[in-house]
Order: sequence, then structure tokens, then C-alpha cells
Amino acid sequence: GLHRFAATLGLGVVLPRLLLALRAAWSVRARAQRLAWSPADAYVASVLAQRRHGAGGGAAAGGGRVVQVLPHGFTPAPAATLALRSLLAAALGPRADLHVAPATPYGEEDRPVPPPPAGAGWRVAWFDAAATPEPQAQGRFVETLRAASTLPLALLVDEGGFRQRMAGFGDGAPRLAQRRAAWRQFAETCGGTLALVDLGAAAADLETAADRLRAVLGRPAVPSPR
Repeated sequence: GLHRFAATLGLGVVLPRLLLALRAAWSVRARAQRLAWSPADAYVASVLAQRRHGAGGGAAAGGGRVVQVLPHGFTPAPAATLALRSLLAAALGPRADLHVAPATPYGEEDRPVPPPPAGAGWRVAWFDAAATPEPQAQGRFVETLRAASTLPLALLVDEGGFRQRMAGFGDGAPRLAQRRAAWRQFAETCGGTLALVDLGAAAADLETAADRLRAVLGRPAVPSPR
């Protein structure tokens, strides 16, 4: 009677579903064991590092991973912008968010600049090493940026174009050294942190360029998993 009905229900309904659930669990476990990944993989390492440092949230919770870049005196080429984006990701992690503002022309350093985007942790004044730093131009631009926001401000100087121009001259190396010294002096005078980077060659030595950018942004290097 009732016991026979319960036994029939268990064998006909409960047991097949239990077997299906066990089979699905075994399949998931087998696939997980076959999944090939290594802690040395760049993407995996970045994800692990973000979780370790509590940076798994959105951009606003990324602790300075939203960066506003403001060019002065030149309009960045698309290739340079892409190189800077890659460099920023290498320096701050794949969640780094780059916002490039419209360039400020020479002579218009006093005009209002765009406000920082939501969640921004840094502003970066982007200069071209081909220009000689002057208090009335680049210096005034830095003052305008500081007056507009209390966010930390870093100075980024792309020396790629200047390197290419000097390559055809026999005294190119001394001229490059002099221009670097001028920008370092400028940074000391205005009290800014400076990164001299060749964006055209950054891909060839991405880690070195990322270290320079990390240093001026005051961010620690992402530790390698052990």
C-alpha cells in the first residue's frame, strides 16, 4: 500500500534526479580540474593582486585608478594616447581608467579646464619634450590645474618626438640630456612629480616605463604571486 507507493516514488522520481545532480557536480569538478591557468599569467596575476589589495570594485573604489590627463601645447596622436592607456594599465592594473581632456593651446593657460571625472584619484599634466618648459606657459598651466582641483598632480613628459628629431644630429644625446635636465628643474621649481617617458618606445620596455609612471603617481608596484 503506502510503503509500496513511497518506494515506487523514490525509485522513479527521487533517485533519477539525485543521480543527475551527482553527474552534474562530477562534470563541473572535472572541468575545473582540466582548466589550465597559471599564477604567472599576467591577467591572472593582476586579478589576484587586485583581490589581495581590495581593489576588485568599480573605478571609483579603485583608489586612484581613474586618471585625468590634460595635454598642454599639443594634440596627442591616437597612437600616443593608446600607448599611454597601455602604460597606465601596466602601472595601475587593468581596471585603470584614462580620461584625456582636450588640449590647452599655448597662450590659453588661464582658461578653465574640465573638472575631474567621477572617482578620479589623479590628474596628469601631459607635455611634449620638444617644448622648452617656461614659467609663463607650462608653469602657468600647472598653477591653473592646481587651482581647479585638490587632486594630486603629476607631470608626464613624452620625449619620443624629441628623440626622433635629435636622432639625425651627431649631438642628439647631449641635447636630450639638456632637455631632460630642463624638465627636471621645472618640476622641482613647481613642486611636481615628473615622469620622462618615450611613449613611442614604451611597448618595448613596458615595465620600466610603468615603474616611472607608478613612482610619480605614488602607487606601489603590483606584487608578483608566489
